Amino acid sequence: MEVENCCLLIGNSRWHWAFQLKNEWRYIHTSPNEQKLFKIDLSLIKWASVGEIPSEIGLNHENQLKTNQLPLINWPEWIGVDRALGTLGVLSKLNKAKFNANGFLLIDAGTILSLTKVSSQGKFEGGQLVAGLGLQISTMSKGAKNLSRFNLSNEVE
Repeated sequence: MEVENCCLLIGNSRWHWAFQLKNEWRYIHTSPNEQKLFKIDLSLIKWASVGEIPSEIGLNHENQLKTNQLPLINWPEWIGVDRALGTLGVLSKLNKAKFNANGFLLIDAGTILSLTKVSSQGKFEGGQLVAGLGLQISTMSKGAKNLSRFNLSNEVE
């Protein structure tokens, strides 16, 4: 199958891919992988970033999506594009389902746990950022003398 569109969101610790095949979108989430990019025509990738952009990969900056370019109401530019794109996804699903909501709370549990309150029209109404689980565990084990350091698979290090 031929990919019609390819999008990449560079997160803090993961890369999030979306591929359009005909009228269907497919999503995968990977560790950062510059080698995967070299297999794709970089001029065609629409992309956004909240994490560090590797300088050697040469993404086309004309194809970069930023929060202020998205059709959302009252969104400050400092809000991460990941939260804005997530909001557009929820609004799209609500509209397709003809679901009438007063608004919603978008929760993204990544490196950072983000909570974003949004009106039914897509207006930003507030939110909060909290350290994600990995950051919380790392910080607790560094700051608490008798707490063993462990990874997310529950194995003690």
